[in-house]
Amino acid sequence: MLNAGAALAGGGALVFAGESHAGKSAIALHLAAAGRTLLGDDRLLVATLGGPPRATALGLARKVRTPLPEDFSPAARRLAAACRAGHAGGADVLAWDARIDVPAGTTALIDRILIVRRDPALPAARLVALGQAEAVATLLTLCGRHAGTAADLLAAMTRLARAVPVGRLEAPTASAAADCLNALDAAGPA
Repeated sequence: MLNAGAALAGGGALVFAGESHAGKSAIALHLAAAGRTLLGDDRLLVATLGGPPRATALGLARKVRTPLPEDFSPAARRLAAACRAGHAGGADVLAWDARIDVPAGTTALIDRILIVRRDPALPAARLVALGQAEAVATLLTLCGRHAGTAADLLAAMTRLARAVPVGRLEAPTASAAADCLNALDAAGPA
């Protein structure tokens, strides 16, 4: 399991991973407001054996921390208000929406993984290339439950970093990060 969200893009999954409070759910909300279909906003199952790496939707309820930051786009604010199903633990729980969310168990090939890092001091979003060792080390910190040994997990994250591009997305806001992800998708595969 990877602490990550993903949007479907060009037939595959554009995965955005990060620690708690990195902005994954906020980025997902902005992507959904821009018309993207989501595999999830917080956690994904990732498979690296038996073919190219794949991400699988868990079907978890989307959420967004409240109050919404002032820099949220009007479209993301409208979507959050329209989908609000409840409130728990400092976050609004958003209702499942067939126009946005895929059913649990939906799988897509992973096209690219970007590690999200929010930095309000940046003037704009930027992409930073990661070497394989840094990519593996970072992905390991973002793994949740894993069936197997630590060596199995290391091998899985190494396969993942070898098979798909892994970079870091540094952005001042979730909206800027989502705009960068949309631009990447428009540019085509890595």
